[in-house]
Amino acid sequence: MTIDKAKRESEFDCLNKMAEACEIGKYMGVSFTAQKGSDGSLRIQKIDKNHSEIDPTTGEMSTGEKIIPMKEVDFMREYKRLKRH
Repeated sequence: MTIDKAKRESEFDCLNKMAEACEIGKYMGVSFTAQKGSDGSLRIQKIDKNHSEIDPTTGEMSTGEKIIPMKEVDFMREYKRLKRH
């Protein structure tokens, strides 16, 4: 029960920071959305409108989308990087 409470608090904290990251990121062409993964965990999708690359398998241009699981520290790293700019 304590672990579930800590997990919910961590997810809530990330969602609050995601809203702030969206505000900061809109000036940089970056946005974030929350999704629920197939395993029930929440994930944050980063969409970088300024970054696109050619997919090596298809040869087509793809947008810079990246899904960041909340349980990893990657989103917090992204958040801190945005706060520095």
